[in-house]
Amino acid sequence: MEDDVAAAPAEPVADSGLAPDVANYAALRTAVAAFRSPVLPELVAGGGPRATVSIGELAEAGALTVLESPPTLVASASGVSMLTAKDIRLGREPSKTGDPGTPGAVFGQPGDVVVVSGGSHAVVSVRTDAALLAPGVVVLRVKPSVIDAHFLSGVVRAAADAAGGRPIDLFAVAFPRVPIVEQQKVGAAIARLMEIETAWRVQRLAVERIVRDGLSGLTSGTLRIADDAGGAGESHGR
Repeated sequence: MEDDVAAAPAEPVADSGLAPDVANYAALRTAVAAFRSPVLPELVAGGGPRATVSIGELAEAGALTVLESPPTLVASASGVSMLTAKDIRLGREPSKTGDPGTPGAVFGQPGDVVVVSGGSHAVVSVRTDAALLAPGVVVLRVKPSVIDAHFLSGVVRAAADAAGGRPIDLFAVAFPRVPIVEQQKVGAAIARLMEIETAWRVQRLAVERIVRDGLSGLTSGTLRIADDAGGAGESHGR
């Protein structure tokens, strides 16, 4: 079989423009090897369910504002960077541009809780920067003296998880009646849990990419085993 392969005429390798880049592979390898999970918060038994108020009631009381850009805000060739629902799902930078002068257009601000529904699960996060937001991204803008943004993000995420992928009515979500000082303490733990999830997602994507690029490069010849690898690839099956 090996002789047949060696004697076969060489086929030119089609240049698809997708050949793994050695520098990219090296960067991915470094990122995967350096991954360290953030420290998990230590949790113990609590005192039981708390009294609640709905997010709709909080909005009526002025403790938070619910915002969403109108469908008339569409991607355009010019304008400012616009963050889409897909961008938020993938945790990436804005991929579109839009007209900030569109009536009703929403600019996300640091401290805003953004919610993207649909798909198998909802994505909830607290923004750390300002950005024009495309339709499909719901913003919960809190009054910081009353509501901690990270605590609210945990409440909404927990409600979405409990819904099992079904759409949720944000206005009907139950918000625990907790003093702001306790909200901030709990919110810090919630932020750490979400940080762990984000780190895991980034790590998983990096692993998927490095395996894909490694297999493609090794089998096509665009990558080879380093000379100083110490025969690491020669022991399989022996």
